[in-house]
Amino acid sequence: MDITQLKDWVVKNTADERTIKGFWKNYENYKHEDPKEFANVFGDINSSDLVIQVIRVSLNLTNWPECTHNTVSCRIPIVYKNKELGYYELIFTVNGEVEDDYFVIY
Repeated sequence: MDITQLKDWVVKNTADERTIKGFWKNYENYKHEDPKEFANVFGDINSSDLVIQVIRVSLNLTNWPECTHNTVSCRIPIVYKNKELGYYELIFTVNGEVEDDYFVIY
């Protein structure tokens, strides 16, 4: 596998930047749509104290072995004071379109 091609794909499609923007959009939606649950999870945490960065990019070969529906995923662990609270993952088609995302709290 040529890792350089995947790295180039991420840069070309601004996947890391789009994933970070997607995280913050979901974070704000969560805060407004379910404030009680949001407060239970994030409490008095200042959002600027969260460590938010893409740490994993994966090429996903799905519909094995035909591999007719492949995706690329970018994952951000949600970290506060060295503790991982959950993660956000954005799934892209190989054409660079957003297919799905996951906001998971532990």
